Order: sequence, then C-alpha cells, then structure tokens
Amino acid sequence: MGYAELRAENARLKAEIEAKKPEPKVEAAPAPAVAKPAERAKPTLADKNEKGESKYTTYEDYMEDLADWEKPSRN
Repeated sequence: MGYAELRAENARLKAEIEAKKPEPKVEAAPAPAVAKPAERAKPTLADKNEKGESKYTTYEDYMEDLADWEKPSRN
C-alpha cells in the first residue's frame, strides 16, 4: 500500500468516525420568569399622570390606589 492509498484510507476512516459521532445534546434553557400582565408597579406619592402633574389630588386617593394595588388579584 502506497502513501496515497494510506492517505485515502485515513480520510475514509475519519469520515466514518465523524458520521458515527452522536449529535451533542442541547439542553433547553429554563424559561425566564414572566411577570403577570395584570401586575403593575406599587403606587407612590411621587407618581405623575401623562400631563406630568401629580397623579393623586388627595392623600386619600393615594391610599385607595395603594389598597387596590395590595389586593390579591382574583382570576
């Protein structure tokens, strides 16, 4: 067997080995935690409306919104 034949046999065997290799296992990454769409940020006295004005005209308005925010959602 000559040099060229040995190289051809070597290439054939390498290809055969590559074909028999199992595919690497790819594990799925855990799904990221997704916030519920109904959740909203905790109200603060500094909250502004779309006009840039204070969202709450009275402290009672703020407390009511805070109380609503703290209620557990009923789905």
